[in-house]
Amino acid sequence: MSVNEIQYLYDIAAIPIEVDEFDAVFPHLVDYAIELFSIEAAVLYIENRGKLVFHASMGMKHITLPHYLPDPDETVQNRGQAKPRPFAHDMPAAGLSLRIGQERLGWLYVARKQDFSEVEARLLAVFAERVAIMLHHAHTQELIQLEREQRKLAHTLHDISLILTSRHSFRQILEQILAQVARVLPYDAASVWLMGDDGLERMACGVGYDKFNAHDKAKNLVLSPDKSPILHEIMTSKRALVISEIHKDKRWHLKQEYYWIQSWASAPILINDEFVGQFNVLHTQKNFYGDAHIPILESLAQLISIAAQNAQVFDGMRQALTREKELNTLKSRFVSTISHEFRTPLTAISTYSQILEKYDAKLDVHKRRNYFGKIRGQIKYLNALIEDVLVLGKSDAIGLEFNPNMDGLIAFCEDIVSETRLFAPSNLRFIFEQQGDGFDTLFDGKLLRHILLNLLSNAIKYSPDGGTIRFLLDASHKEITIIIADQGIGIPDEEQQNLFQSFFRASNVDELPGTGLGLAIVKRAVDAYHGKINVQSCPKNGTKFIITLPYIAAAVAK
Repeated sequence: MSVNEIQYLYDIAAIPIEVDEFDAVFPHLVDYAIELFSIEAAVLYIENRGKLVFHASMGMKHITLPHYLPDPDETVQNRGQAKPRPFAHDMPAAGLSLRIGQERLGWLYVARKQDFSEVEARLLAVFAERVAIMLHHAHTQELIQLEREQRKLAHTLHDISLILTSRHSFRQILEQILAQVARVLPYDAASVWLMGDDGLERMACGVGYDKFNAHDKAKNLVLSPDKSPILHEIMTSKRALVISEIHKDKRWHLKQEYYWIQSWASAPILINDEFVGQFNVLHTQKNFYGDAHIPILESLAQLISIAAQNAQVFDGMRQALTREKELNTLKSRFVSTISHEFRTPLTAISTYSQILEKYDAKLDVHKRRNYFGKIRGQIKYLNALIEDVLVLGKSDAIGLEFNPNMDGLIAFCEDIVSETRLFAPSNLRFIFEQQGDGFDTLFDGKLLRHILLNLLSNAIKYSPDGGTIRFLLDASHKEITIIIADQGIGIPDEEQQNLFQSFFRASNVDELPGTGLGLAIVKRAVDAYHGKINVQSCPKNGTKFIITLPYIAAAVAK
């Protein structure tokens, strides 16, 4: 062995093998192959499940890569026995089997203009052993790194699963999840987008956008599948999507909103295999995300999906609990209100009865009639109260029926006005007006009676200082409009939205009697009638109710 050969062996032995990334092996070995053997072309094949597959090449751009691969055990010693060469060129070449013991890791093909000597053939064989160790080391390091990443991913997924069991709000849970995501999937910004009932997607939670003064822009952004090809693709495929250079992709249309993004990845959020949104990560570095990130994306999206499902369940439970509390409050208010309203007329009836019983002989005819009239009035009030409770209970249980089978609308309304006028104080004036040509309509007498009696009774009750109560009946062959207006105490603006709730009473009613059931019954009767009701009111200036009901011809009713 010559001094020159020993030096070469020493140089080969000095080649560092600590290459941690598998893709870095080929450029690393090529540099040394050029320096030691002046090679001008090289191709590396890697063992993969018993087959050799192309990995990388150098200096062969002008030559079509071969479909044929020679026997991988061909070496420089028996290269003369190889029949075809793997590349159609005239440069002397050598095929080097890359092995560690009996394990084949790959095959390296090198070529140059001048032939290899026997000494160089032996040196190439030693070089191939060094390359094999280099490959083995890189592969081992990648496995170790992969195991670390999988362990980190497992720990992250575990920590996220603990977050899902917390009692925080949905937004707080999403923020904590996105903070955990950065451990396994680095990003400059990340967000969760959810589809609304209108079929448009909006950001439910986002982090990192503030660094680019883009949070408000992203928060107000609305995405439509019809205008966003990327969103449409993720919705229809229900698979994760990675775009390494986002601004080169023709599907990307948010160039101005997200000018700072270079690499982008997203996974669909699915509930029962239905698309409900997407989970995005964004990076300012090109080619940062690749296909290797897809499994991580999809695993994280599944956990976000669980968070969304939990939010739906918790929201439903919260609404049910709120509703239960409201019902309990309603029951308590019902018992309290009805007890009070029953007690007052019963006390009056008892008092008047005792006076009549004890002082009957001493009372003149006028006083006796007055007391009997007061008793009849209290009994009528009790009957009305009981009827209100029964109507409200029926509407809650089975709803109010709509049965338009009566005619004679004007006469019906006149009877209601006459009935309520009997119990009105003398300082109130009634005006009943009719206009239009649709009085031949059929109507539901039960529902209309609930509507008119309650509105007129309220107009009387809440006009303690007197005034005028106006009842306008405007009937056309399209609709029936009823307007009942008074000059009473009115309703505060901020309280008008609560008018039709059971037991609600405005803050300015003072000591005026009432249960808060009348307008609730009116609203349910109008709804059952397929009509509409509006209110216009101003404190101390009266109230106007406008009811619109459908015109019903006799032929339609039949």
